[in-house]
Amino acid sequence: MQRPLRGVRPTIPILAVLAVLAMVMGLMVPVTAQVEADRYVAADGVDDSECIDPEAPCATIDYAISVSDEGDVISVGPGEYDGATVGQSVTLLGPNAGVDPRQGHADGATISGTLSVQANDVTIDGFTITGDGAYGVQIGETSGTTVTNSIIEGSTVGVGTSPSGTTLATSGIVVARNVIRGNSINGVTLHSLQGSDYEISDNEFSDNAANGITVNANRGSLENVLVSGNTSSGSETFVAVIGHEHGIQQVEVTDNDVTGTSQSAIFLGGSVDAAAITSNVVADSATAVSISDLFGSANTGVSVENNTFQGNFTAVSITSSGDPHEVRLDGNTYEGNETDLLRDPEDHPIDIDAPESTTPPSIGGEAVVGATLTADVGVWESEFGLDFGLQWLLDGEPVDGATGDTFPLSAEHVGSTVRLEVTATDILGQTTVETSAPTLEVTEESDPPVDIPPAPSEDELTEETRDPDASVTNLSGGSIQPGDMIRVELSGFQPFEWVFLRLYSQPIDLGWFQADGNGDLVADIRVPARILSGTHSIVATGAQRSLVWTEFEVSALDPLDFEDVPDDHLFRRDIDWLSANRITRGCNPPANDRFCPDADISRGQMAAFLNRALGLPAGESDFVDADGHLFERDIAALAAADITRGCNPPANDRFCPDDPITRGEMAAFLHRVLSR
Repeated sequence: MQRPLRGVRPTIPILAVLAVLAMVMGLMVPVTAQVEADRYVAADGVDDSECIDPEAPCATIDYAISVSDEGDVISVGPGEYDGATVGQSVTLLGPNAGVDPRQGHADGATISGTLSVQANDVTIDGFTITGDGAYGVQIGETSGTTVTNSIIEGSTVGVGTSPSGTTLATSGIVVARNVIRGNSINGVTLHSLQGSDYEISDNEFSDNAANGITVNANRGSLENVLVSGNTSSGSETFVAVIGHEHGIQQVEVTDNDVTGTSQSAIFLGGSVDAAAITSNVVADSATAVSISDLFGSANTGVSVENNTFQGNFTAVSITSSGDPHEVRLDGNTYEGNETDLLRDPEDHPIDIDAPESTTPPSIGGEAVVGATLTADVGVWESEFGLDFGLQWLLDGEPVDGATGDTFPLSAEHVGSTVRLEVTATDILGQTTVETSAPTLEVTEESDPPVDIPPAPSEDELTEETRDPDASVTNLSGGSIQPGDMIRVELSGFQPFEWVFLRLYSQPIDLGWFQADGNGDLVADIRVPARILSGTHSIVATGAQRSLVWTEFEVSALDPLDFEDVPDDHLFRRDIDWLSANRITRGCNPPANDRFCPDADISRGQMAAFLNRALGLPAGESDFVDADGHLFERDIAALAAADITRGCNPPANDRFCPDDPITRGEMAAFLHRVLSR
């Protein structure tokens, strides 16, 4: 729509312009009586001169206007002033001219009474105005009035055209960047015999008893109204646009933030044509948008688009006692309203788009006999809620009675593909049909192979066999530590291929897992509790000899706190590493608050250390002195891995678990471990 015209502005001396620009740009230096202007007013002035000397100002605004010429700038200093009649095309600059009052005002000039504008091209900038039981700013039959950067409170109407619409014609009214609060009727009221080009933008409205803004064609037609960028709280209605029998054309209500209205935040009362209500946020109100013919005939060309309605009793209300309104609803967000749409009568027509699928329907589950497929309707766009109808298709043909959320697969489906057809229906009965992609052909369920494929050598783990899209994540979030459950996602297998997983550096068998119909594998496995920190690999060998691998990092646990290992101990770092990887837990169970760093170690304790470090598979041994020993399982694991043969060759039927270990025996153990 065409925005309101601001009208012709008087010529302002360059220093005054620069002062205002400086404050708009954030310098926040209020204009005072010392700014260069044509006339000056101060609370201690005297009304006996031309008011042209800042050192000899006038005392009243009325007197300064009476001696001014067309286009003069009148600078008003701090203090208390009576209302005045503005009968010349002048600019009134208060001490806070150019300073947005929504960010706070310094002490300024307060006008108690009405500023009555009776001339074209008048600007009122930077005051506090209290109407003292009447209008704050009353605009007569004029054009080009601007009220800005002011606090307007305690009036019947903060800013308005003459009462009861007796004003013959007004145009080019701009009310911008003001705080308008606590007025006993409305914050802004605009009505006249003929009116056009009204802009009410970037104001803060609060606690006005009736409406924040009323635009009322009770005396004649109005056109071209912009209400933009305002905030409002605590009134019956934020903005009421009422056409009566004369009508209002071209109304735009956009980018306003409204909360807590007790009736309607935005009210179209009848005979309004071409009204765009867009990008507003309305919360915690009785009704966010009310479209009615209570004070006129049907509204036409109304669009309500891209607004957010949150926590209101009713988001959009459309009521008609005669011809239906023309209302377009599109792209609004409805959150936590008691009712999103109220229509009276219930079949009142509205214009909304048919349902649109933005993410197509899909099917969950594997196309395997015995499995059950699940329906996902996808993501849809519609102004209000949708009803969904489901139909399962087998090789493109509907299956009788298959209209539920699931579809079980049986032997009769082998060789066929399955699709899901979704029909979305909106509140008007408009429907849209979308169909999912087909599944793979249904196959018989299979068991994992009996024979386990041989473990690949680490030489086979090349960049060519690495899965670049693989992921390994901790199901609990964060870094991966010993004992955590992880999710491994790999790809590159045959559909439904059985895959055997192993954990490297040394192969630890993790078991069989089956890829899905796309050849992707998702496996949840537990990281062994006895695994060292650092880089590890998941290696997948398919039953059809596919080979895929990926790497992941295991973080150490926090080191244990041993009271006998001070920070400066020679082996502190080594002991911290052992305890962080839980290769040791201490030397004095169950307390385990000591490590005994200077004590000798037995062969049995060494077996436990090596087994925890290597994560060896369980084994058996024939050592007669290990049966029932504390470290029996660790000794058996070392024997099965051929890391130890015993302590009494050549018989080697004893391990000597309680004997201390010599440095030579330590060398043998390490050699066997590191050369494996």
